[in-house]
Amino acid sequence: MHLIFNVQVIGLVNDTNNTIYQTLNEEGITSFALLKSYEELNDILSKLKDTYSNDVEYINVYQTGSVFYVEYTKRQQESIKEDDYRNIYATKDGLIAYFDVDSGLIEVDINDYVSKGDLLVSNEIISTSNETKIIPVKGHVYAYTYNDYEASINNSNQDNADAFYELLLLIRSKIPANAIIDKENVLQMNKTSSTITLKMHYTLLEDIGTKET
Repeated sequence: MHLIFNVQVIGLVNDTNNTIYQTLNEEGITSFALLKSYEELNDILSKLKDTYSNDVEYINVYQTGSVFYVEYTKRQQESIKEDDYRNIYATKDGLIAYFDVDSGLIEVDINDYVSKGDLLVSNEIISTSNETKIIPVKGHVYAYTYNDYEASINNSNQDNADAFYELLLLIRSKIPANAIIDKENVLQMNKTSSTITLKMHYTLLEDIGTKET
């Protein structure tokens, strides 16, 4: 029987650390609990991503020996002034899903395919007197994005199912914490004498907007 002897949260925000410890405790992840399977680690990672999507940029869970680790990096909070006139542009290619825009002129439509750098929300409007006015821009633009990820581990002759779940956990840890998985498909799994590699394709729902002058 293999047990967890210690639980460690690796991060720089004490309040977040404490709440993660509390969440883990509620999930039964404490000292002297059983070590988790790869399927259970995947479930725990998904729950943590959902719970802390507004607080962390990256989060992962893993076990080394008898220690259970959660590692994360803090999300950089966007500093938005009360009147922010910068346009919103696309950070990556995607299919527009919906808008959450309080102010600004939306330049694209739902189901439009946009490319990285395209203007999404503008600070310019035409008044009824045919004059161009500059207005504040505030909001978010969400799109479906299409992403391929891969991960590799050493081939230690482990069971194929165990290897798959270990690789899947590594790949899912690379997905942005605030992205929602819409579709998840296996592209390829290769095994050589030294490594095992898994390639996955994801359709993600994420905020693709960024503020630029």
